Amino acid sequence: MRRNQGTEHSIKEKLIEKFIQVVGTDQPLDLNKSFLELGMNSIMAVDFVEAVNDSLDLELGVEVIFDFRGIPELAEHIEKQYFIEEKSATSVNAISDDSSTDIAIIGIAGKFADSENIEELWTHLKAGDCCVKEIQRPGWDEKVYFTTQANQKNRSVSKWGGGMLSHIDQFDADFFDISTEEAERMDPQQRICLEETYKAFEDADYPAEKLAGKKVGVFIGGRTSDYRSKLKDEMDTYTFWGGNEMSMLASRISYFFNFKGPCLTVDTACSSSLVAIHLACDSICKGESEMALAGGVFIASTPEFFKMSSQAGLLSPEGGQCKAFDPEANGMVLGEGAGMAVLKRLDAAVRDQDHIYGGVIKGSAINQAGKTNGMTAPSVASQKQLIKEVYTKSQINPETIGYIEAHGTGTVLGDRMELKAFSEVFEEFTDKTQYCVIGSHKPNIGHATLAAGMAGLFKILMAMKNQVLPPNRLIELDQEDPLRNSPFVFNTTLTPWKASSGTPLRAGLNALGSNGTNAHIIIEEWVDQSPQSISSIPKPYYLFLLSAKNIEALRQKLVDLAFWIKSEGEHYSAEEVAYTLSVARSHYDVRCTFIASNLTELRQQLFKVIEAGLEEDETWCHRVTTYQSDLELINYGQQLIHTLSNQTILHMDRYQDYVVKLSELYVQGHPMDWTGLYQKNRKVPLPPYPFCRTSYWVQEKDATTDQEPTNLSSFGLQMEDMEELLTKLLLRQLQSLGILNDQKLTLEDMQKKLGGLQSIYAKWLKRSLQFLMDNHCVFCDESNRYSVNPAFTQEMDDWEDWERKKQYWLTNQDAKAQTILVEHTLRSLPRILTGEILATDIMFPNSSMELVEGIYQNNDIADYFNNILAQKVVEYIQELLHQDPNARIRIIEIGAGTGGATSSSVLKNLEPIGTM
Repeated sequence: MRRNQGTEHSIKEKLIEKFIQVVGTDQPLDLNKSFLELGMNSIMAVDFVEAVNDSLDLELGVEVIFDFRGIPELAEHIEKQYFIEEKSATSVNAISDDSSTDIAIIGIAGKFADSENIEELWTHLKAGDCCVKEIQRPGWDEKVYFTTQANQKNRSVSKWGGGMLSHIDQFDADFFDISTEEAERMDPQQRICLEETYKAFEDADYPAEKLAGKKVGVFIGGRTSDYRSKLKDEMDTYTFWGGNEMSMLASRISYFFNFKGPCLTVDTACSSSLVAIHLACDSICKGESEMALAGGVFIASTPEFFKMSSQAGLLSPEGGQCKAFDPEANGMVLGEGAGMAVLKRLDAAVRDQDHIYGGVIKGSAINQAGKTNGMTAPSVASQKQLIKEVYTKSQINPETIGYIEAHGTGTVLGDRMELKAFSEVFEEFTDKTQYCVIGSHKPNIGHATLAAGMAGLFKILMAMKNQVLPPNRLIELDQEDPLRNSPFVFNTTLTPWKASSGTPLRAGLNALGSNGTNAHIIIEEWVDQSPQSISSIPKPYYLFLLSAKNIEALRQKLVDLAFWIKSEGEHYSAEEVAYTLSVARSHYDVRCTFIASNLTELRQQLFKVIEAGLEEDETWCHRVTTYQSDLELINYGQQLIHTLSNQTILHMDRYQDYVVKLSELYVQGHPMDWTGLYQKNRKVPLPPYPFCRTSYWVQEKDATTDQEPTNLSSFGLQMEDMEELLTKLLLRQLQSLGILNDQKLTLEDMQKKLGGLQSIYAKWLKRSLQFLMDNHCVFCDESNRYSVNPAFTQEMDDWEDWERKKQYWLTNQDAKAQTILVEHTLRSLPRILTGEILATDIMFPNSSMELVEGIYQNNDIADYFNNILAQKVVEYIQELLHQDPNARIRIIEIGAGTGGATSSSVLKNLEPIGTM
């Protein structure tokens, strides 16, 4: 049986049927969840697999429940394993043995100094900007880590960072299905790698689900995180291994995407990124990987790396200026960054019509300096050997190289040795002088160490694309010009870079590791000689599919696409963009569609919606919440796709009607095979997914548990900082019951939604809504409908915030009892309001006074009010005795019977009056 859309869906339907029978749920299944998240245990797994085997006549083992995350993945596996007789001749593996070893770069993503993406990085490089600034990172106290004395221990002579990345605390944990607690304890290098990796594969036009289970290799340059030092007592086994162990940096990526190729975290110091690229290319050429991700990352969560580098005498003390190749050079300026590149055999990329960036990797090599004058000392001999080897092996004459992106970090000895090695090797191949520009990006953005090689790669790719060479900064050569009579020249202005004599542009990329590992890569300009797209008759309408995981991300996606069309749209056709959106992007739960005849019309529609505001609608913008697949509707949709793609002559109105029907099926969540809607086109590098980031950062212990919360009053039951947090927690608990979410509701509507509240709770709800309004987090309109104030934000998990602040409150006798009681009642609020449990059963568990008695005694607040009451009682009794010294006075009740605190206080104050 050959693969078709119906086969996969019929298998999926059967799996759903058997799952419901075994697990016993009567709720619609959310197919985005794993077997575990859907409630399957080991016993159910055995029963489920047996039921599937009996139903489909298979021989699955129970291990498939652990090998495949959920029902869609298992359905795809069953279809491929048991229902497909023929393998496609165009499989990614189907490459002849005599294929070229050239490696195409088909997707890139990264962030560096003052640059959220590669386009912004190129803008800075092209302008010759210096992005080095004084470090202004929360938690970095200049008085603690900085010094002007080079010999002072445990200090850094530099307080300048080559553009420290902004917002390293922020991450879209929900997108990657990572819990708040895990995200907060994850090394920020892992978080950034996940996001940049996703962007790189989107840039390559490969949605994650199409690569799941494939032999995709992952090679990431990275070093052990210093973030773990911030965790202190919060470090546990999983936090260490999963979130902060270096080997998990690459593994985290393979795990999320379900890649099956080699997976390595590489640490060869400053050459790590290029070593990762070399290993990735080698893995592809050997057939270990169908395609590969190569990259690097460096983030400094604390000043420790700065202090260590300073103690080694590597950092420049002069105002953060990196003077690469300058006679006045006196050290490095550190920076941060992350970069990823998706690599694939060139012939396979051309065959699959992948978007190939400006350059192709023609060759790479690595070696080790061995025993030199010191373990960290550079070696001219080993550099010469490496450079000569890679150009000889690749059969590339150095005379054809127009640019060298050198390691060039601003250390006098290291820079001069690198120039010497290049000059001597190139002079063996040519007598030409000053024909090849040599430069370094380190004066622009600092030395991003393990990610520096990626910045160099991006610089070369963008230079080839734009055919200009950026200027080098701070080159002031004296009479001892080291480049005089050499093949090399420095470039101090933005200079055109053109190919000559039929030879494409070529560049070399160099890196030297402080551990002695050197790496060099040759990159050649890629000139696409194939037609841009398969010509086809223009269609009257195109269907543009867009989706995201939430409405905020979808709104930003529309904005990004509109501005992309404005700046890049002239280079692409409407059919190419529609094709890319349908087959080269993941389709998430919040969906919308646009129907337009061309990109100009699409842009106008996008801006119109952006200005009006994006609202969910049943027809064109919809949230898919549960499994709603209908095989009959799916087949109907596939028939529409077949009709539209067959170049069948249709009247424009009928054509539009068919496109509208497809649009409706898409927003309703019906999965379609969109590959047939358009002829195979060139895929377009559209804007990446807009992540919705939230701050996840472990607070310094001194700033949370050891310091007193602000405005703690000794007299009065409310503390301002607790009240602010309780407001957020109250709102969160009410939202968990389905009220105060997206829909505006009256008080009566809320009571109905909660199943009808007892009168006492109805009064409580009304007062609570007023409390939330008083604290400006809820609005009430003219129709008495309540909704959340859009300006009210919850930047982190409020219960985790509570757990942190609670540690102090529990050590304060004035706040301890209130803290305990509030937590018990607020956490149980949903159960109380739904009638599952009585409020009194929470406050007085097993008729115990334990939770409430501390409110009325043994703290300054309770003592204050009890003393006031006791004084009033004494004053009243004294007045009675003054009127009648023989009066007999009997006190019937003191307090409310909650623990005797009031009685003891009153009786103690009455002792001077006499025996009662």
